[in-house]
Amino acid sequence: MSVSKIENGPLRAEILTWGASLRAVYLDGVDHSLVVGLDNPEDYVRDQNFLGASVGRFANRIRDGRIDVDSTTLILEKNDQGLHHLHGGETGFARRHWMIEDHGKSHVTLSLESSDGDANYPGNLKVHATYSILDKGTLAISYTASCDKLTPYNLCHHPYFCFLGPNELGPHFLKLDAKEILLSDDTLIPLGAPQSVEGSKFDFRSLAPIGCKGTQRAGYNNTYCLSRSRTRPLTHVANLVGGGIAMQLWTTQPGLHVYDAYKINAQFPALEERMLEPHRSICLEAQAWPNSPNQSDYPDAFLRPGETLKQVTEYRFARLEESTDQIGDIDP
Repeated sequence: MSVSKIENGPLRAEILTWGASLRAVYLDGVDHSLVVGLDNPEDYVRDQNFLGASVGRFANRIRDGRIDVDSTTLILEKNDQGLHHLHGGETGFARRHWMIEDHGKSHVTLSLESSDGDANYPGNLKVHATYSILDKGTLAISYTASCDKLTPYNLCHHPYFCFLGPNELGPHFLKLDAKEILLSDDTLIPLGAPQSVEGSKFDFRSLAPIGCKGTQRAGYNNTYCLSRSRTRPLTHVANLVGGGIAMQLWTTQPGLHVYDAYKINAQFPALEERMLEPHRSICLEAQAWPNSPNQSDYPDAFLRPGETLKQVTEYRFARLEESTDQIGDIDP
């Protein structure tokens, strides 16, 4: 396993070949990483939390581990409580070594090949993940994929953001430009059509606290509906604020899965002695809608022969002089 370091302007980042994972992000003037990582890179091989990983071939859940493709039923591994397929299975993309294809001062490109029949998915798939630090404190992640057969495909980045220092307590604040959400059953499979967030704890159209253990604003593990189309222009969809840091999230993806790490399992020591405790970090995962290959009314989540699909997500970081005074001034 190797660690690639990239930098540009006020931002620095560390990327692992294991799972094409983001281990750390540093912003000038802040003495801790803005994402949760592990102290020993070798521990990522055994960790089960998907910390900063590139998750696929299909991120999130597939009901009963079954998908109908070209009049054929794919039977996938039921690695989620023995009920559903999760994050591409036990040997999904987050749990493999990726190859470094290009590495410069401000970018690194990694690649992975997944053969026909891998985890019972059809087609020879090749995917590239490029981490780039752009001007003005922006970390961009682009995923590009092609396959020689029709295949379900949903690659997403799985970061755990924590803007608070190792000894700081308190919530983050989230603002999300989404009117609808996919409510889920007890096994986290969507119940059907999108539902309005109006009047519910899921309404983050105005900046509100998230990750407040023991309150109503805790226990999030749902996908917000951003678009009915799989491809769209890069769009500003969310803000996350905390510890004097503000981040804008921009993406081309149709969904944003919000998870406040209430199930995180502290298996190994964290970087900078951070506490891997429930509700202390926030996952904002830009992706396709879960179980979408089995829902004809959801955005398309198949990759077709001859198609090259590119998805981009950007995290734009900035410091706030007085976070408590400026939180209400963050624009969506």
